[in-house]
Amino acid sequence: MFSMKTCTASLKNTRKKTILLVLVVSMLSTVLMGAMYDSQRKSVNIMVFDDFSGVDMVETVSTRQSTVEGLLKEQDIVLSEKDSVKPALDEAISDRCNVIIRKGRIVNIEYDGMYVTTTTTNKKVSDFLMAAGIEVNPADIVTPSLNGNLKEGDTIKIVRVTKEESVTTERIPFSVVKVEDNNLYAGETAVRQEGADGVKEVITTTVYHDGVMVSDKEVRENIITPATEKIVAVGTKPKVNTHKGFTYKKKITVKATAYEPFNCGGDGRGITASGIRAQFGVVAVDPKVIPLGTKLYIESTDDGASWTYGYAIAADTGGAIKGNKIDLCYNTRGECIQFGRRSANVYVLN
Repeated sequence: MFSMKTCTASLKNTRKKTILLVLVVSMLSTVLMGAMYDSQRKSVNIMVFDDFSGVDMVETVSTRQSTVEGLLKEQDIVLSEKDSVKPALDEAISDRCNVIIRKGRIVNIEYDGMYVTTTTTNKKVSDFLMAAGIEVNPADIVTPSLNGNLKEGDTIKIVRVTKEESVTTERIPFSVVKVEDNNLYAGETAVRQEGADGVKEVITTTVYHDGVMVSDKEVRENIITPATEKIVAVGTKPKVNTHKGFTYKKKITVKATAYEPFNCGGDGRGITASGIRAQFGVVAVDPKVIPLGTKLYIESTDDGASWTYGYAIAADTGGAIKGNKIDLCYNTRGECIQFGRRSANVYVLN
């Protein structure tokens, strides 16, 4: 038979065991929950690249955030509308992943009749255009240059350059070549070969900047038919002038008058300016036109049909004999009066 004292001791032992068990279970739960919570912590690399300033930053952080947006808010990182981030803000992050932020700038671009303001994270002009999907042809003019760097607010201008080539046909004028020929008299010419025009193609390149012509230049020629030069023979053989069986150097048309020997001395035996006696066949001249001592042949301007004085010598001068004038010496006053004033051809003899 159990006693009351024995029953009370047994109940106390049972309570102690129960409390101990509850404490153990509570401690195990706490440990398990802490382990589960720590398993949600991730190590993430935040990389910030700024090509414009050349300052880059890489930082590794520990986070329990599940998205990129939550991570950035946790790290007090504020993005501007010009910046880009990968992965996207609403994408999940994983342990040891990289979150890449690229700092951007505002730039303008003028091309194809448009003016656009946009943002870019590319510092180099060529990289920006490639990222923007804007095609540039090799002939196009880009300012700043494709290898240039961008600054905040820069304007990239693209001038579209196009070229057109045209072909026209033109005449090639023939040239005239003169060759000496001693079989021809001086002053005579003869065509040895007729000339003919040629034909050529002229290739012209026209350049347009954004559809506006800026240059029109001939770039090359193609000869279709060459020109044939005209060859003209020019005489070099000394020319001999002949008249009534004599040769002469030149013919001069003059006004002729007459005088008698008496006028040269008062006694019919007058001495001329050249020192010889005045007589028929002696004529007075202007030495600037016909030098004294020159042999002459004198007749009317109708080749001697009206009158002929004949052979003479320029041996005298006279105060009124200037220029193309001569004074013919006759033997008598009557002959002089009859002659009067006439036009005459004077042949200067060789």
